[in-house]
Amino acid sequence: MVVRSVGWFLMLPFLLYSLLRSISVGSWRSLPSYLTWVVVAAMVIISYRYAGDQWDSPRYRVAFLALQAAIVGWAWVRARTSGDPWLFRLAALMAVETLVFATWYAGRHLHTPRLSLWKTVGLGVALGTAGTAAALWRDRARRRRLTRVGGGV
Repeated sequence: MVVRSVGWFLMLPFLLYSLLRSISVGSWRSLPSYLTWVVVAAMVIISYRYAGDQWDSPRYRVAFLALQAAIVGWAWVRARTSGDPWLFRLAALMAVETLVFATWYAGRHLHTPRLSLWKTVGLGVALGTAGTAAALWRDRARRRRLTRVGGGV
C-alpha cells in the first residue's frame, strides 16, 4: 500500500500542473485540457464517494491510470520543452506542505513536540502563500527586466 500511495502522491504535481496549464493557456478545446478535467473530476468524485478508503478507492482510481499517465507525460514534456518552472515549484510546494503536516503527525503518534492542528494548518497556508508569492514576484521582476533589456518587446 505504501508504494501505491507514493505513486499516487508523485503523480499529483503533474496533475496539478496540467490543470493549471490548461487554465492559463486558454486552449480549452485541446486534448490535454479535456483529459485533465475528466481525470480531476473522476478523482474528486471517487474520493468523495469512497472517502479515501484504502482498499476500494484504488480499484476505482486505477480505471483512470492510463489517462493519468498520459497527462503526466504531457505535463513533463510541456514543462521541459517550454522551460516552465511551475512544475518544479508545485512539487516543491507539495514537499513543503508534506513536511509541515508530517511533523504534526509525528508529534501526534510519536509524541514529539508539535504545534496544534490549527497552527499547523496556518503554518502550511503561510508557507504556501509565501512561496507562491515569491515565485510570482520573481516571474514579474524577470519579465520587467527582459522588457527593459529588450526595448519594450
